[in-house]
Amino acid sequence: MQLRQLSAGLFAVVIWLLSGVQPSEARRVALVIGNSAYKHVPALENPRNDARDISKTLKSIGFDNVELREDLDYRAMRIALRDFATKSQGAEITLIFYAGHSIEVNKKNYLVPVDAKLSQAVDVDFEAIALDQVRTAASSASKLKMVILDACRNNPFKMAGRSGTRSLSRGLAIVEPGSGELIAYAAKEGTTAQDGETSRNSPFTTALLKNLRKPGVEVRVMFGQIRDDVLSATSNQQQPYTYASLGGQQLYLHGPPKTATPLIAPTPAYRPSSPPISKEIQEAAAAWAATKDTDSTAVLEIASQGVV
Repeated sequence: MQLRQLSAGLFAVVIWLLSGVQPSEARRVALVIGNSAYKHVPALENPRNDARDISKTLKSIGFDNVELREDLDYRAMRIALRDFATKSQGAEITLIFYAGHSIEVNKKNYLVPVDAKLSQAVDVDFEAIALDQVRTAASSASKLKMVILDACRNNPFKMAGRSGTRSLSRGLAIVEPGSGELIAYAAKEGTTAQDGETSRNSPFTTALLKNLRKPGVEVRVMFGQIRDDVLSATSNQQQPYTYASLGGQQLYLHGPPKTATPLIAPTPAYRPSSPPISKEIQEAAAAWAATKDTDSTAVLEIASQGVV
């Protein structure tokens, strides 16, 4: 019987190893993508930097597994999302960060690989990655599913010609989050985000990096602070926006706040002091102590006179 149980256990370990899912990956996992080197439109300066810095920061705040991918073409993006969907099984928190170009066509959002041409609107279905696919890749988390998009930049693709009835809009379209899901845009729907040409990171990623490093800040509060920082940095020209369907549970990316140590020692419990003993009681107690064990008539007479 013991041999059979041991064999079953070894078989389970082998299956687990082959699946690629390890215990260190079972709590908080992330996929970080930065697309800068576009082949058919001008390259973007900062997405590669943004992705590298976000990846490093997520590792520093205790994420169990962080996959960094750069300059992905259509096939490589699909493989990265598929692999992440497999590895993130059993995670409590999944996070996908993407920096690069995105596009909205007919109120549907797409992330743009570096090899996309997008000559006409219909091409998005064959050359770009639907945001819904990204959300699916992050959907296995038990507590929080996050997709963060620093991707609402101006659309440089000339999608003229045979577009039919499809409409193109600035920025990204509104999304409806699922249960336990949070989707963050660098800029509100229908608006565009700045790339941060004069700095290493975009304004949104700069604020994200700053606030990720703050321990003990609840997720919803953190994105509120990111919004405030970006509005301030861009003179109110860029407003990040978050779509979320979260319950009442407090959620943290950098650990919960530490319990504060009391500054003043607690007051000891009140114990009333015994009342003072009167002279009469003291004399009576002395008389009792002197006479309780005697049969002497003389001693008893003296005690009765109040002299011991």
